[in-house]
Amino acid sequence: MSPLLQEILRQAEQLAPEKRLELIRQVAEGLKKSEAIAKPKSRWIDLKGLAPHPMMGEDAQVWVTRTRREGDEHRERVLRGEQCGLSSHSFPLPLRLAIAISIVLGYS
Repeated sequence: MSPLLQEILRQAEQLAPEKRLELIRQVAEGLKKSEAIAKPKSRWIDLKGLAPHPMMGEDAQVWVTRTRREGDEHRERVLRGEQCGLSSHSFPLPLRLAIAISIVLGYS
């Protein structure tokens, strides 16, 4: 403990109990104010795009957009009859990844 803090505590012990409580309130209020100034509240929107998708190494919104596009393209090919079989390539990439992961983990 620093000598300054020891001196402050020694002086605080000489105060009446109600004055010590007032000292505690004043110190707590000062900490609240300094914390609010030093650290503004974070907003969720500020975090947008900061983290890559954990499995793909890309931004989550980019991954969602690409996955939707791939799904739409796959659906159109199936509806046109271009891909009617059940080969692994007829599934969109996210589903192929899920199948591969389940096989590796033994969930087949």
